[in-house]
Amino acid sequence: MTIIVTPSTALEINSQLELLRETYANSLVLTQHLTNRQAIHVADDEINSILDSQKINQLFTVKITAKQVGYFWLTIWKKKLYISNIYVLENNRRQRIGSTILSWIDDYAIEKNCVQIILSVFATNNPAISFYKQHGYLESSYTMRKPIEYL
Repeated sequence: MTIIVTPSTALEINSQLELLRETYANSLVLTQHLTNRQAIHVADDEINSILDSQKINQLFTVKITAKQVGYFWLTIWKKKLYISNIYVLENNRRQRIGSTILSWIDDYAIEKNCVQIILSVFATNNPAISFYKQHGYLESSYTMRKPIEYL
């Protein structure tokens, strides 16, 4: 199985951002106890803040032959490479695609002279936490949130 990574086209980016919005909002509902409407608003704000920043953003498409099996979003800022999102389609998981993506990202970070790779993962996403630890990632901080209740 040959996995191919290419920069995403404009059409791929639109569908990837929509999928990111949906999956991120769903995660916010589960982990932050937000309503669907609040979660979509937060997801949109966070995605747009990254896109509007002066940081270098790049979306990549992951394919096996010509079929898209996933994507990932990287941001480089001050010699640090941030993994904003990695997504492998559900029916393509457990095939070492995620491991291949992380290996590709390692090589890309070296090529871009980055000194560190940083990512965030929801505290409740134990499979992802375990996966990242298996690939050398260390826990370094916790993000805590408090929803604001409007009267």
